[in-house]
Amino acid sequence: MVHVSRLLATMILVFVASEAARAEAADVAPLRELFALHGPLSEFDLPALTEADFTALAGGDPVIRVSAVTSAADRDETESMGVYGVKVVDAPRLLVWLALLGGASDGSVDKRYTSATLARMTAGAYARYQHIDLPWPFRDRHWVIHASKNPGLAERSSDRIWEHSWTLHERGAEMMWAAHDAGDIVRLSRKKLDKSVYLPANRGAWTVLELDDDRTLIGAYFNADLGGSFPAGLVRSFTKRQLKSGLRSIAAMSAQVHLFYDAEPAIHDGHGQPISAQQAAETARLWLDSSRLASVAD
Repeated sequence: MVHVSRLLATMILVFVASEAARAEAADVAPLRELFALHGPLSEFDLPALTEADFTALAGGDPVIRVSAVTSAADRDETESMGVYGVKVVDAPRLLVWLALLGGASDGSVDKRYTSATLARMTAGAYARYQHIDLPWPFRDRHWVIHASKNPGLAERSSDRIWEHSWTLHERGAEMMWAAHDAGDIVRLSRKKLDKSVYLPANRGAWTVLELDDDRTLIGAYFNADLGGSFPAGLVRSFTKRQLKSGLRSIAAMSAQVHLFYDAEPAIHDGHGQPISAQQAAETARLWLDSSRLASVAD
């Protein structure tokens, strides 16, 4: 009987392990599908993931990659960086998109960061000035980006992928000084702008990929020339920490974005169409209702 009991226990353990493996594979399979779909369609890469990364991603953990270009004179100094990040968020894509693009503000202000929209264009494109205060001995950085949506990608992916990308505006410095002279950049003196370093390059994208009605895969890509050298270890650790923290906060922001988003001004979807406050509220209502029903069923 002892041997039979051991055999039975072993069979149960094998069965449980195989069921867990099948469940894990089921969770990972849709992610692999989205990565495969995204690759040939977008000019912005998602990070290359290992088996362990896919498992972590399916479990809700963010996966971050940071690559830094160091100066020739000092290999411990970073001049530019490329950042890739992905995370699964348990929220509908539209709400995640709004949270990412600024529709979830609750009035709190990061005093290190100043932003001003300088121009708005069709299909949700805009020019925006951005400035960040850095601790001594580093000089502050600032830049002007041209940001836009990618309707072609939304169409080619049968609406599964929305992309918001940006690069330095070709007339950014000129627009910045004109906006400051007009009083459109608040909190910053002319002297502060003069002392800040204008980034030589800044390019990136937020990508949201629809896993299903209630789950969204976020892809983040940033590539910037820092306009000078920074300690390589500091750049890597700070960048990874900030992006992980930002991605983890998106779930909470997505659950509340409909309470703050008033479409003034409107945020545009992946097709370049304005999103109304009613759309946000209805999407949130349907999602929260289905979540409550699922909780009751459990």
